[in-house]
Amino acid sequence: MMVSVEHHMKEIEMSNQEFLFVVLQNMQKQLAATFARFVDEQVKAIEETKVTAKRRIGILPFFRVFPKFVQKLEQAMGNSQTESRKLVSQGYEKIVRVMFARLLAIARDADVVSYQTEDKDAGKEQLNAHILTLGKF
Repeated sequence: MMVSVEHHMKEIEMSNQEFLFVVLQNMQKQLAATFARFVDEQVKAIEETKVTAKRRIGILPFFRVFPKFVQKLEQAMGNSQTESRKLVSQGYEKIVRVMFARLLAIARDADVVSYQTEDKDAGKEQLNAHILTLGKF
């Protein structure tokens, strides 16, 4: 919607339809604020992700979902070079930064758990922590 609203704003910017331009401008601000809230919610969900020992198999959920998220947004954006593109790019950066920070935190947590336990799975947990850490790079 942001791209569509911006496109229509450019079309009527030079016309004498000031009321419509103001309405679209206000709509654009609301859409940008809604997108920012959406990104913040995604960041919060990633930060709150807990990984149990039983669920450490496979890719972390937020890494599995992110490419699909990007694909959908890019389809909607097209080759638009508008203010919406800047917002989406900033959203990508924020989400990716948190994803990798969370990955590192999960790896550290697994490493701490492996040193605290003296059972037969301790070596396995430490190996998982190293794999997670290597996956970051």
